[in-house]
Amino acid sequence: MNDGDKKKTSRLGTVGGQAVIEGVMMKSADTYSIAVRNADGLISVIRAPFEALGERHQILRLPIVRGMVNFFQMLRLGNKALAVSIEAAELPEKESKFEKWLALHCGESISKLIMPLSTILGFGLSIALFSALPTFLAITIEKEVGISIGAYKNVLEGIMRIGIFFIYLLVISLIKDMRRVFEYHGAEHKTIFCYEAKKPLTPENVQTFKRFHPRCGTSFLFVMMLLGIALFSLPLFPWSNLFLRVMLKLAFFPVLAGLGYEFIRYAGKHDNRLTRIVSAPGLWMQRITTREPDRAQIEVAIAALQSTLKLEAPADRANNDNTLNRIEVS
Repeated sequence: MNDGDKKKTSRLGTVGGQAVIEGVMMKSADTYSIAVRNADGLISVIRAPFEALGERHQILRLPIVRGMVNFFQMLRLGNKALAVSIEAAELPEKESKFEKWLALHCGESISKLIMPLSTILGFGLSIALFSALPTFLAITIEKEVGISIGAYKNVLEGIMRIGIFFIYLLVISLIKDMRRVFEYHGAEHKTIFCYEAKKPLTPENVQTFKRFHPRCGTSFLFVMMLLGIALFSLPLFPWSNLFLRVMLKLAFFPVLAGLGYEFIRYAGKHDNRLTRIVSAPGLWMQRITTREPDRAQIEVAIAALQSTLKLEAPADRANNDNTLNRIEVS
């Protein structure tokens, strides 16, 4: 890589983010910030240190292993950011009919169980939709055809998984609140692109960038599904027992996450035919999971990134500190 390439890519992959409720979470190597537009129209920013587990143990920095660790650490951070954003946005609490029924018939204490139960049910639904159902459909189709399709069954299973994922995204994109999250998702991508291009972080500059980013979580999931077709084709994953196959796939999910991480990491820093071909479907999927943000949403994403890069990019921050009315909490 020549000096020009190094200068061009010096910021690639140094920050990442996630859309949350009425806001954006941004993360650098050692800091993360959550910026949320609250009910008064102000931007509340919560900033905290972040320590990657790989910094503690050298073995956790090995290829694939680092992806496995990063996936679960970011999943935990993402859930925390989502909970913080709900509180910071000061949204009115809405009690569902089911929650009212539980409180009436089972007492108020049952409400404490709703969140863990929802998490368990959500996890179970994910396994059923994206692991068990594609396998079941592939087996059923082979039986209906009446002939063995051999290795093509793995491809069929992968196509079913991708199809279910696509339908799932389309359905949730129809929900009004999710559309807002997808708009903030677009703001997050545009802001990161602006930073990587070394442009001043202003709403006008950010708005000129595209909302489809190769290191997006949507692209990551799609890459994992493509890699899963090859991984789950190994003899280790039998077709004779649906339950065993699903359980083995779950057991090897961290390995798949590690492989996906390595490719996304590579694709984020290289632009060649391989990365463009493999990344294309995930980028296309972002047409569903991202929407064009308005200026107010972009301001929130900028606030999150400025807070995260407070020590790393003082020049960027100096250009924008007067553009936002915000509250910062350490």
